[in-house]
Amino acid sequence: MMNPKNLKSPRAIALLTIGLFLFAASLHAEQPAIYWVVKDGQEVNRSQAERLYREACRWVEERFGPTEQPIRPSLTVYVGEPCPDPEISGSCQGSWLGELYIPKWDDGGAGYIVQAALRLALQELVTQDQMKQVTRDLVIEDSQTFVDVQAMTKPE
Repeated sequence: MMNPKNLKSPRAIALLTIGLFLFAASLHAEQPAIYWVVKDGQEVNRSQAERLYREACRWVEERFGPTEQPIRPSLTVYVGEPCPDPEISGSCQGSWLGELYIPKWDDGGAGYIVQAALRLALQELVTQDQMKQVTRDLVIEDSQTFVDVQAMTKPE
């Protein structure tokens, strides 16, 4: 039996702290960062969606270099909720918010989770300034590489 006096030593406290930290980290690494808000009457294949979420995050990790920790962006999935933007009738994702609205879960539901996970995982890796720079570079490259054929064929 453990002597309670031994738990007060700095070494015991450090070992206990390390053990708890490693345990929490292992739980975090295995748990998807999906928070579900599902209205009554909706059937959701959570296990498939969470598995595909992890695979999408792993795909980003493998293609864009190693990271210190697994990439697991937080995603709140509202199933049975319409998109807050009234101009969008189907599923939508809030830009930069990590919110996904799926009015009705169907065969495409897991695909929406994959798309949202990919988008959020890439956003974790790329800063806003880097996105602006890439956008500028692509627009410049486009203007140098492509020719406006329609403008060239207009009669004078």
